[in-house]
Amino acid sequence: SVQPLADEHIQMIPDFILFRRLLLTAWIASHPETETAASAGHETYTQGTVELAQQWLNQQETNQ
Repeated sequence: SVQPLADEHIQMIPDFILFRRLLLTAWIASHPETETAASAGHETYTQGTVELAQQWLNQQETNQ
């Protein structure tokens, strides 16, 4: 069944997005020979992850 998400769960989405992005960045770095890593563009993807993490950290500081 489909049900609406509670507000507390919606607020957790950015955390999960960042966590997934960090995991994929680590995987790409450890598997540079794969087609997936090549298509993601290791340097570009890593830089995007760093920027996303900085935004997330700034948001955490703002919320405190």
